[in-house]
Amino acid sequence: MTRAEEIADDLAARIVAGEIAPGERLPSEQRLTEAYGASRTVIREAVHRLQSRGLVHTKVGSGSYALAPPAPRADDADWLTASGSEERAELHEFRIALEAESAALAARRASARQLAAIARALERLADASRPADTVEADVAFHRAVAEAGANRFLLEATDRLGPRAIVLPPARLTDSDRAATAAMLAEHGAVLTAIEAQDAVGANAAMRAHLLASVARREHDA
Repeated sequence: MTRAEEIADDLAARIVAGEIAPGERLPSEQRLTEAYGASRTVIREAVHRLQSRGLVHTKVGSGSYALAPPAPRADDADWLTASGSEERAELHEFRIALEAESAALAARRASARQLAAIARALERLADASRPADTVEADVAFHRAVAEAGANRFLLEATDRLGPRAIVLPPARLTDSDRAATAAMLAEHGAVLTAIEAQDAVGANAAMRAHLLASVARREHDA
């Protein structure tokens, strides 16, 4: 978890708990940097994450204000849980629709900072040597793409899927199939290349191709 994520989670908890009431202005950027011992860049990213979650609204020249947190639903935590092969297939179809559109939006909307975040996640994925590191970097890549798409509902759904959407076949767990690992990295690279080129159609297609290939690899190694 990055420092910005930690700060966003802490502020989110305070909003949900009512410590920062709906309509109340968040502490100034200067006060937050002092309170958390973080840079202005990190604080801005944390506030941006809160915006993506629908927990704050920022008014230019005025500041950021807490919004009323959504009421929890009894089944909220489990609605993306798949218990059998048919449900897992449906969940993957949902993921393809979700992430292909996120990639297309990222190609249209990504800032330089967000492009750099996607590239860093890809570098982490290439350098990962343990399964846990691979999953973490894979999740970070897909989340960075969703964040660059600047649609808070798509980002929220991506966050809820989280690591459960990343299923490693045995070959990647043991690193016994270097060709499959190279293919996986190339697929992620194709997504980034299309986003950098502002090619929405190409980004959509590259993400869809990657996720379909992931299914094929998993089924082959099953």
